[in-house]
Amino acid sequence: MPSILYRVKPQTGLHITVLCMAFNKLLTLLKVPDKLSITLTVLLLLLYGIMTGFGISTNRAVIMMVIALFAGFVGRSYDMLSATAVSAVIIVILKPMALFSCSFLLSYGAIIAIAYFYPFLRDDIFACKNDFKHNNKERLVQHIKKEIIKSMLVSFSIQFFTLPVILYYFFQTPSYSIVLNLLIVPLSTFLVIISALGGLLGIVFLPLGKFMLGGAYFILKFYDGVCELFNKLPMHHIVTGRPGIIKIFIFYLVSFTLIFAVKYLKDYIYIKKDFDAGFSSVLLSFSAEISKISHYTFLLFMVLYVFMLIPPQNDRFNICFLDVGQGDCIIIKNDNGKVYMIDGGSSDKDSVGKYIITPYLKYYGIEKIDYCIMTHSDSDHISGIIEIFEQKNADRITIDNFLLPNPDNELKDEAYYQILRLAKNNCNKVRYIKTYDKIIDGDMTMTCVHPDNGCKTDSANAYSTVLSIVHKNNSILLTGDLEKDGEDKVLDILNSDFENFPQKYTLLKAAHHGSKNSTTEAFLRRTMPEKTIISCGKNNRYGHPHSELLKKLEYIETKIYRTDVEGALNFEE
Repeated sequence: MPSILYRVKPQTGLHITVLCMAFNKLLTLLKVPDKLSITLTVLLLLLYGIMTGFGISTNRAVIMMVIALFAGFVGRSYDMLSATAVSAVIIVILKPMALFSCSFLLSYGAIIAIAYFYPFLRDDIFACKNDFKHNNKERLVQHIKKEIIKSMLVSFSIQFFTLPVILYYFFQTPSYSIVLNLLIVPLSTFLVIISALGGLLGIVFLPLGKFMLGGAYFILKFYDGVCELFNKLPMHHIVTGRPGIIKIFIFYLVSFTLIFAVKYLKDYIYIKKDFDAGFSSVLLSFSAEISKISHYTFLLFMVLYVFMLIPPQNDRFNICFLDVGQGDCIIIKNDNGKVYMIDGGSSDKDSVGKYIITPYLKYYGIEKIDYCIMTHSDSDHISGIIEIFEQKNADRITIDNFLLPNPDNELKDEAYYQILRLAKNNCNKVRYIKTYDKIIDGDMTMTCVHPDNGCKTDSANAYSTVLSIVHKNNSILLTGDLEKDGEDKVLDILNSDFENFPQKYTLLKAAHHGSKNSTTEAFLRRTMPEKTIISCGKNNRYGHPHSELLKKLEYIETKIYRTDVEGALNFEE
């Protein structure tokens, strides 16, 4: 996903379990023979799997349900972990690459959490056992309390055990899911039953089916309302970025080590009490200490949880040219953690802000863009920025400072005024950027080369903001969609001021996606880039990059990188 919202998500396989057990119970009440009952239930499972496309979660639930039915038929006990292992082996044999899919890891992670981690928390950490010493009223109150605790432990177990997988694939986690599941999961069984009955009754008598499905509708509306409410709470999700494999390995290694250590100590005490009664008082005292250790163990689990939520530290200068198709989006991460985005849009990819820019930022644990700079107002440079401004709270990436050029009013179109309005409503500061404006941030100096305030040019492309960036021994020149008129002005400034601008550049972004009307020979002789980046869409209708430009670049022996060929381009110091 690239983002995780609070969604209605019952326990994995719950709907299949409810439907099959209800169907099997119905057949039993109708006195259908056991063999036929199981055969019909398995047939229902297979039909359901075919109808839903046999996704990984469905496959797992169907296989485990078949094993459970068969175990009952032959008079054997059903072991969830064994059934889980059998289903995993079958799925991996049929679909080997499923082992690396998010759905496989989440589905089996949730099952292991329920079958293994939850019983450990329930019995060894919190000792949630029924107490029959109280009267009926007190017993009822105690029972309700323990059921609530158990529900929270189930939710916590799943959340804890699947956390590394969620962070690895989605780069963030919901904060209130443990509480939210207490409201959602109990109604899931009713939702499944009502929906199934509504479908069946609709076949016999449509108005009655609609009436029954109305109950399912209200449950879903309740889900939606609760989720929206939680999305409005502060810190409703935590963006962490993608954790490393070593970090995930440490998380699971320490978790299982803690579980085995506590279980071993408790088993050791239990055995010694049976075979060495002479040390009874000492062992009972030691048992009390183990009880304390159990509670400390839970605190250690919480420390592990927080450990996974610590985002990676950015301590190196990095510039990335995202593959947004026919468009531009450049993201700079300075070595002090500040983030800069220059443009963000595409003319041939939909929802580029949602599916490319936002996931990239969250991959690195970034929730805030310190400076967003718009070079000009063409849609292939701003469509993703507009999406970020219009994001709902659940996906929100904030922009602190928004900078844009201030050309002559005749060059400002509706898109310019639209993004200006959005920026004023969503950013802390909105400023116009002009020639010789500078941002000095640690070892990085970003200088605006073009345009001046009120600049008049032949086109919107020609007033594109041009940025000269120097970081230690490296220099970068970003040119937007600069065309001949604007390029001449930039060339005049670069030729007349060697004090503020490098004599040659380490990296140049070719103007206007590699158009033949940009990046002239004179411009290349002045900049002499070691590397040149061309950001354009694959097989775009404009013919970018043009063959004339490629020849000019080859002539100066610069190394050419293209997003349409190589995808996103990442350069790091």
